Amino acid sequence: MKCLTYLLLLSAMNVALADSAMVMLPFFNATGKSRYDALAAGMPDLLTTCLSEFSGLVNVVERQAFAAAAEEQSLDLSRYTQGGGAAVGHVIAADWVLRGSVTGLSEALEMQLLVFDARTAILSTSLRLRLDETNLVGDLCTNATPRLVQRLQELTSESQALVLATDVEKQNLMINGLNHFYNGKFAHATGAFLDFTQRYADSSLGVYWLARSLLRADLSHLAHIELSDYLIRFPSGPELEQVRSLLEHMPVAQP
Repeated sequence: MKCLTYLLLLSAMNVALADSAMVMLPFFNATGKSRYDALAAGMPDLLTTCLSEFSGLVNVVERQAFAAAAEEQSLDLSRYTQGGGAAVGHVIAADWVLRGSVTGLSEALEMQLLVFDARTAILSTSLRLRLDETNLVGDLCTNATPRLVQRLQELTSESQALVLATDVEKQNLMINGLNHFYNGKFAHATGAFLDFTQRYADSSLGVYWLARSLLRADLSHLAHIELSDYLIRFPSGPELEQVRSLLEHMPVAQP
């Protein structure tokens, strides 16, 4: 893969980049085909992983914190469609609410992302994506996600020059592992994420996906070790909510 550098010229002005916070709501399967239920259910987690490359620009609000706040305030989130929904900006520090759906499959997998202003619940923009189903993770992370980041930056600040650069080797390793994982090749995913954690020992994301791959490969005792290690090494890691949930629902480990 060639060097991944996105030069998105939003204006000729060179000003400080603004970061924004986004609430990620569950995705819908609007295809009418049950085989895409799992894809729709897993898309928020996958998109959050892709967005981690741009954490200085767009930060996804931790789902557990948002769910607790929404429950406490009795927010009705089911109305976040074209017509709007309950404003969440006064409940939790967020700028945007994203609701996505898998809308169809012709020559490519089609998805729609709706971005709402968290303070007013008014639809601010929408983004229609066509993703290569044979390279879903790579296409989402390297093509679709930068488009979403660019759109959010345009909304956040109309006059900015945005240069996004990522560690190419690091992203390639992550995409390789995610491709194996979402293609059901969990042994291969385990090997890829093990390589990732060895090269990038300070990355909580690698430990998280290694544990998930081990768990799906029926190596729950090894997954338990990785998840427990995560809690020790990354007590405030961005995947902490998901790690605790995996530990809570993990079957009894058999060494």
